[in-house]
Amino acid sequence: MATLIALLAAAALSAQPAKMVLGKDASADLTLRAPAGAKVTWSTSVGTVSDASRAGDAWHAKFNPPSLHSPSVALVLAQVDEDGDRELHWLAIPLSGSDTLEVETRPGSEVVALVAGARLASQELWN
Repeated sequence: MATLIALLAAAALSAQPAKMVLGKDASADLTLRAPAGAKVTWSTSVGTVSDASRAGDAWHAKFNPPSLHSPSVALVLAQVDEDGDRELHWLAIPLSGSDTLEVETRPGSEVVALVAGARLASQELWN
């Protein structure tokens, strides 16, 4: 069991930042620990992965989010091939949306917005 945990830790895939705000965060730095002789292939469900490079047993790449600003989750896959063996390492990167909303009302009207489950009334929205 300890060997399995050590192997999993040795090939961990991570992103910095771990969560992104679309329209604000330009990219996330991906890091993967894998054997120096391994071939690593990157793919993602949304956005792109670019600038892949290796330094020793660490692989680095950039995750570039999609141009749409609607919330979603990017599933990043690092496929590691070495000596006929294949390992798949998945990482979920939450992508929060960011946008501006223009509202027209009559003077004295109250505006209420629900954002991520939080209720914001007009007094809070304008301050």
